[in-house]
Amino acid sequence: MDAIVEDAPWAIALGFINLRLKGLSDSNT
Repeated sequence: MDAIVEDAPWAIALGFINLRLKGLSDSNT
């Protein structure tokens, strides 16, 4: 997974945003 992160650092941002959106969605529901 480290290689993927190095090759695609934007994956971290997408993952963070995705988790954040998921958390907000779960909180709303």
